[in-house]
Amino acid sequence: MKVKINNIYRNFDKKYRLKKNYLFKHLVNFSKIDSYPIHRWYRYVEGFSPKLVSELFDYLNINKKQSTVFDPFSGCGTTLLVAKKMGMKSIGFETNPFAYFLSKVKSENYSLKDIKSIEKFQIPKFYNIPKVEKKYELKITKNLFSKRNLIKIEILKKFINQTNKKKLRDILFLNLLTCLPEVSKYKKAGNGIKRKKKFTELDLFKCFSKNLEKIKQDLKGEVSKTRPKIINDTCQNINNYNIGKVNISLFSPPYLNCFDPFEVYKIELWIGDFIKSYDELRNKRIKGLTSHMNTDLNRKTENVHKTKLLKTILSHLSKQKLWDKRLPKMIDLFFYEMHIFLKKLYECTSKNGYCIIIIGNSAYGGIPVATDLLIAEQAEKNGFHVKEIIECRKNEASSQQYKKIGNLIKYIRESIVILKK
Repeated sequence: MKVKINNIYRNFDKKYRLKKNYLFKHLVNFSKIDSYPIHRWYRYVEGFSPKLVSELFDYLNINKKQSTVFDPFSGCGTTLLVAKKMGMKSIGFETNPFAYFLSKVKSENYSLKDIKSIEKFQIPKFYNIPKVEKKYELKITKNLFSKRNLIKIEILKKFINQTNKKKLRDILFLNLLTCLPEVSKYKKAGNGIKRKKKFTELDLFKCFSKNLEKIKQDLKGEVSKTRPKIINDTCQNINNYNIGKVNISLFSPPYLNCFDPFEVYKIELWIGDFIKSYDELRNKRIKGLTSHMNTDLNRKTENVHKTKLLKTILSHLSKQKLWDKRLPKMIDLFFYEMHIFLKKLYECTSKNGYCIIIIGNSAYGGIPVATDLLIAEQAEKNGFHVKEIIECRKNEASSQQYKKIGNLIKYIRESIVILKK
């Protein structure tokens, strides 16, 4: 079976004109974000570099004056912010309410009057405020922060909510949320959060003041008349919105690696009051693209999305001893939902329009699931022409994984799939 899959992958690499461009290696992640104003406000785990967006626009000679940009998985809004800076019309969808709020606030237009109101804000004196501690339903909250910082979180929330200027209130609230990872005893790791090995307590008020200075500095250098339209909904519902024709879509869908963004950002979701119960959290998880196990895996699929390559992979996995027997179902749902979305995307893409997809491949049952090739195949089935696939970098794999996968390890990579209508 592995030999068969290897031959299929190799033939698809040739068919889709696979290129290697490791100049994009450090741009497909968010690691070097500190030098980019506004983008640097919050380190988003799944984000990619703003430079990647601008370089891809140049690579394809995109007409920036007449193009509408679309990002159906907008996350922290990187694509939309770059489009805004270039004066381009842009539209995005995002299911996670925290990420939606993050991208909305970052992409807002702020006047000199707005900036002055931010500059006038003063943090309340801790000793003048009653010490109140909110009890969150999230069981681990009491262990996330020191009691003093947890009280200060509630003080700031109460103080910010009393602000009657919406833009000021949103900026201050976002700034509070950006401080949470810094003052928390936990860090984002893997598919969730885990306790920091070394923890030096930082004062929330000091952290808030430091980050607010960064925000004020970034806003002073920003002048823009455009503003993205961002919709807090799944892109599967794109037909419910009149977005018109788009010239270029540039996005990174959730990787098929069991990464649950609602789990990773649950602190921000809960303390930010975006989620008020576990039931609400579960309901919002279901709306996103199926790429993890914390969702409804009992949904039915049709066979329209099952290409020969996907059938071969699912057949192999059905015979393997996996860490979770539901994995083939998760993979099947992922590609079914991507197939349905690509069909809708093709319909709203203008003639000669581009679709750029940044994606990483995964591995299960001793074989790589080459998501880049599978998505390319599905896109082609829905009418797109696969212009090329660019391999940006090899992904790291454990020694145990190397032994299982063998020669197929070369398909564990991050790629950019470029489609054209």
